[in-house]
Amino acid sequence: MLMAMRLPALLVLLCLASLAAQDRLAPVGMVDACEAQFRQGGVGLSVAVVKGGRTVFRRGFGTTAVTDGAPVDEHTRFAIGAITKEFTAACAFLLAEDGKLAPSDAVANWYPELTRAADVTLLDLMQHVSGYADYSPLDYVDARMREPIEPDELLRRHAGRDLDFEPGTRWSYSSTNYILLGRIIEKVSGQPFGEFLRARILEPLGMSDTLYEPSGDEDRMARGHVTFALGPPEPGKPEGRGWLGAAGAIWSSADDLAKWLAALMGGRVVSPASLAAMTAARTLADGRFFEYGCGLSLGVIGERRSWGHDGGVEGFRSSSLMIPAQGIAVVVLANIDADASDLSRKLLDLATASAAPPPLRFDVPGPAVIDVIGACFRAMQRGSFVGIPVTEDFGAYLTAERLAGASLRLKPFGTLGKVEVLRYGERGGMEVTIARLAFQDAVLEASLFRRLDGRIAQFFVTKD
Repeated sequence: MLMAMRLPALLVLLCLASLAAQDRLAPVGMVDACEAQFRQGGVGLSVAVVKGGRTVFRRGFGTTAVTDGAPVDEHTRFAIGAITKEFTAACAFLLAEDGKLAPSDAVANWYPELTRAADVTLLDLMQHVSGYADYSPLDYVDARMREPIEPDELLRRHAGRDLDFEPGTRWSYSSTNYILLGRIIEKVSGQPFGEFLRARILEPLGMSDTLYEPSGDEDRMARGHVTFALGPPEPGKPEGRGWLGAAGAIWSSADDLAKWLAALMGGRVVSPASLAAMTAARTLADGRFFEYGCGLSLGVIGERRSWGHDGGVEGFRSSSLMIPAQGIAVVVLANIDADASDLSRKLLDLATASAAPPPLRFDVPGPAVIDVIGACFRAMQRGSFVGIPVTEDFGAYLTAERLAGASLRLKPFGTLGKVEVLRYGERGGMEVTIARLAFQDAVLEASLFRRLDGRIAQFFVTKD
């Protein structure tokens, strides 16, 4: 959540003016969510939402700077930080498709002098399991990072020291991995990383707002701001050149990132096999797995797989989030060092809610499903289903022997307390309900299958 702070009245007026000038047909609730978060403490904010492969909502709030800033819109350029890693991983897979490298290749092919280079693969770099120490673990820019550095010197200092752990045994986020990956991309392609990125991704996708390692003099550039201990926003002092590179040096707009997310989900960036590899969780040496692919954090939202990444460099925060099965994506860019992921999740929830089918409900006659589950459980406790409508098949299944055994085992649980529905669905044209049964000292789980005429086709009880 963005940090609370006082905003000059001018910023509020500019925010409202920006809203009025933009598309008035925004999905319900999205403007309110953005405005509410912005008013809690922001300088500038730009968001975009993708559904079905096209941008359905894009909006700017606030200004590019606290003083003398221009209004933010969907084309304002922000530093996107670690979202850059999505692009860098995709570049590596494009070279793999060209036959010029393989994710299984060892770092030693290009940097034999680095620590354990023969034991670390490009896939290890992309999935943060290499053991190379992160050169930038703090949430502020320390003195050494104010000065420019050559990427190979950065690697000598941080990938030439002892590993933090054996390769493949742990997951630990390290931007050092992506500085190294970017340098390998340059060596393999024979081009500066920014040129390869532009030729293979930015230009084909029409991402004209997006820049790699800009000078800062370009137009439509937001300025970063930092806060300390709930203080007011102050201009940030950016990292020295060379520190961000392929780990975090891209600047982009919400409009351009919406194009990128739509293309990535739509299979227009890398091949299906490459995309599957990019979005596969890493299994560690001991069999554990970590939900991070290649430049993408993996998760589950509303029972659907999600991809995304957050980013943060001095004075900026960003968040990208996708539900590929629904073709829905959200990007949030802010020029202040406060969390952007809360808003991206709120917008995604609004987008998925409007895209989801209506909740499954059956018009089954008789008592409510919770009451039916309670009645069936008490029937099992007493060993008789007399008075409860069951199907012919389930009636035959409930032999006297089965019911007597159930009664013997279930009576000790005592009086049934709360019945809580866990899942509700359909199978074989029947209403299916999974519920938790709470007792004074125990919890059980029940599954109820009910036909549309109200008769019970199945009622089973298991341990929770």
